[in-house]
Amino acid sequence: MNKQFKKAVYLSIAVVVAIAIFDILAAWSGVFGTYDKYTNGDFTPLWWPLFFKMNLILLMIIPTCYYFFARKDLSESIALFLNGYILWFFALSDVLYFFLQGKMVPAVLPWLNGHLVIGTISSLLGSNEVTRTAVFISVIIGFIAIWGIDKTLEKIN
Repeated sequence: MNKQFKKAVYLSIAVVVAIAIFDILAAWSGVFGTYDKYTNGDFTPLWWPLFFKMNLILLMIIPTCYYFFARKDLSESIALFLNGYILWFFALSDVLYFFLQGKMVPAVLPWLNGHLVIGTISSLLGSNEVTRTAVFISVIIGFIAIWGIDKTLEKIN
């Protein structure tokens, strides 16, 4: 992978780190419920739709700015969006939420049971609830997916 394309990959990871930090700040703010309730997925009902939309906007703004203000490289900009979205969707921000606070991902994360990817992985592992193992496997699959996507997009460039 060329040096410039790697920068786009690292930037997309930085965006997911920013999402995790924003999530931590929201948890500690107390606006969306107590920290413990928030961390266990029990937060103000309207929070998740708002957080989801804000993250999507961030995930779209960064590649757009990258394209118009840094490099007019469409494949890198597409990779930047897809990498960030996939890593976020495949639970990297969930892992970072705990890691950045010096905590271990809980053994069970029941608030993620309905998550398309992580819930499916848990089911395939024979569990009715999302487990730490399923979350870590999801993150690994996410990194494998972006590696494949990036290799393909780099060839287009």
